[in-house]
Amino acid sequence: MNEFQPSDSESWEDYWFKHKLRLGNFDLQFVRQIIYENLGRLLHCCPWFSVNTTVEREKLRTDILLTNTRYDDDYDIAGEWVWHFEEGREGYLIYDWIVANQTWPFPIVLLSNPSESSPVNCSAQYLLVEGTHRLSYLNAIHRSGKVGDDREHEVFIIHYAKQGVKPEALTGVG
Repeated sequence: MNEFQPSDSESWEDYWFKHKLRLGNFDLQFVRQIIYENLGRLLHCCPWFSVNTTVEREKLRTDILLTNTRYDDDYDIAGEWVWHFEEGREGYLIYDWIVANQTWPFPIVLLSNPSESSPVNCSAQYLLVEGTHRLSYLNAIHRSGKVGDDREHEVFIIHYAKQGVKPEALTGVG
């Protein structure tokens, strides 16, 4: 277990109180969504991730997201959950939100230029770190014509910094 892995019984509030001084430079939603809830996936994609890593909240167009984002092994995840739209998944928060708003309720997480920095095989411009359902749902509403190519969606983009100094890693190994 590394120092940022929450215990099974640790509430979000207790976790944030314990780590906010070290993680306070990150967007609070990113900390909860990725570091608190999905640390294993984050470290799988970005084993070099540290408290000094740059994570920006940006907006990307639908066409850019669907054309330039892949999952592990260059898998095009955008079609994976389209069947939810074909069947209807009312009552599922993400589905209901995207149907009503034509965008997701919280940003997906991307790693920019993964071929330069990630052990995960991905030659696309962006590696999808977190947000498989949201990206696939966006694809479904885009294909239905309800969302145009130019519609912007909020994303978190993790940027790998090529530096000579190794930052303090989230794994606790400095």
